[in-house]
Amino acid sequence: MAYEVPAMTIHFMLLALQESSGPHYEKLLMAAGLTRFLRKLPPDGWEPVAEKAELTRLFTAVYGTLGEALTRNFLRNWGQFTGNKLAATPLVAELRAAAQAVPPADQLAWFVQTMAAFSARSWAPHIISEDDRAWYCEMDPCPVCRDIRGAHGPICGDCEGMYSAMAKHLLGHRVVIEEVACAAAGAARCKWAYYK
Repeated sequence: MAYEVPAMTIHFMLLALQESSGPHYEKLLMAAGLTRFLRKLPPDGWEPVAEKAELTRLFTAVYGTLGEALTRNFLRNWGQFTGNKLAATPLVAELRAAAQAVPPADQLAWFVQTMAAFSARSWAPHIISEDDRAWYCEMDPCPVCRDIRGAHGPICGDCEGMYSAMAKHLLGHRVVIEEVACAAAGAARCKWAYYK
């Protein structure tokens, strides 16, 4: 068994899931094959502790249990929770110091590229593009909705919540981030706009 998902990702996800899923928590972990974390969460470090398939099964179980609207809300809240918790880590303190050295006109580009690199390490690779309205990140593939189909709109609110929270901590101001395409709703990839 080869683990690819860092402990940090699982740690913050399960903390948020505990707070929001109530009596469903154990059932969701069982469906994902993550019951080894029922009694003790992994530390919030970079050591791999889970398979990507387990993470995908967890999101699929959340969607099957909560439905589309509540899954979207859960993911947005989880993302915001995670972004705020990460802000207290030494890693984000280092990024905050680096952000202060970036000229204001270049901060959004720096932020998008930095978050894409962070996501590639902790979550999934990103494809970055830009036009006159926004920077865009496409996840390739998205662990959240890899096995979810038939949603009526974008459901991956975790990136909106997490990166909005991270922008406040790193840049000192809000960045409007919106999922503009979602694989669960039929798009080729999940895609977020970071508006200029």
